[in-house]
Amino acid sequence: MANGTDPVLEKIKGLKEAGAAAVQAGNVGTFSGFPPALAQRMNVSFLGDFTNDQLLTAIAKSAESHGIDVILAGLDFPLHATVLEADWNENLGDWCEICSFMSQEISLVADGYRHHKDLLFQHVILDGEGNCLLMADSIPTWLIGLRMDLATVYKAYNLQVRRMDDILHATLCRIRSYDGGDLSAFCCGIEKLEGETLFQCRRVRIGSALDLL
Repeated sequence: MANGTDPVLEKIKGLKEAGAAAVQAGNVGTFSGFPPALAQRMNVSFLGDFTNDQLLTAIAKSAESHGIDVILAGLDFPLHATVLEADWNENLGDWCEICSFMSQEISLVADGYRHHKDLLFQHVILDGEGNCLLMADSIPTWLIGLRMDLATVYKAYNLQVRRMDDILHATLCRIRSYDGGDLSAFCCGIEKLEGETLFQCRRVRIGSALDLL
């Protein structure tokens, strides 16, 4: 923490401001599919459920009422919270073989944290890329430890770790189109959904990011 600022809260603020600016300018990003490179990105995520399922219902209703076409977590892709990712490149050898060996080590690492089941989130924002994100204003110490242990495994296989030091999030929906829709009203509506939301982790998912999404 530098100059008394909290990097996690600063990340939330930055994403929220970028989203608001994009909405005002009318250039919010839209989802048109995932890049093939995600097939060779190692992803460790928690799959689970919210203790209150009204949040996703409210997101879907708001999108429909304001003419926003979205893909929704829990319906179009699994509801998950990303733990840590890392990128592979073709110079490192056979991806399938590396993924198989690495997954075994990751499973052993994750098993040491199996008694941790819940994540608490507080903020709902729309970022500039058109993602509706549920974000936590702090990262549990145990999750920081898990990320550090996973990073050690990734680095042992020469993968490039994607930094997540200052973010803990779950994607609620992705905007596919807002032509003719009221994006500003949708953005205001989802921000009113802020409040503590408990995510219960059911299992750890290990594999390529593309297979998850």
